[in-house]
Amino acid sequence: MYAKAREVGPELFPELTPDERKQKLDSEIARLQQEIDLQCQIRDEITHDSEDPNIDENEKAKLKAKIENINDKIQALGKSI
Repeated sequence: MYAKAREVGPELFPELTPDERKQKLDSEIARLQQEIDLQCQIRDEITHDSEDPNIDENEKAKLKAKIENINDKIQALGKSI
């Protein structure tokens, strides 16, 4: 992740000094990682809810669809890093 940022950073922020560019990239990476962590937490909570034996199959299907959407979002965020 950091290697890729070092590689393309000068192209993304040519107007910044190396230190400013590093700070900006670090900030962006931290923001993306925080969003990934949040989505993982939400996915884990929904997964736990979907395992409740008291919910009906229709609700389980809805929860599984939400889990798939979150997995797609996590994958997209991971590719952004």
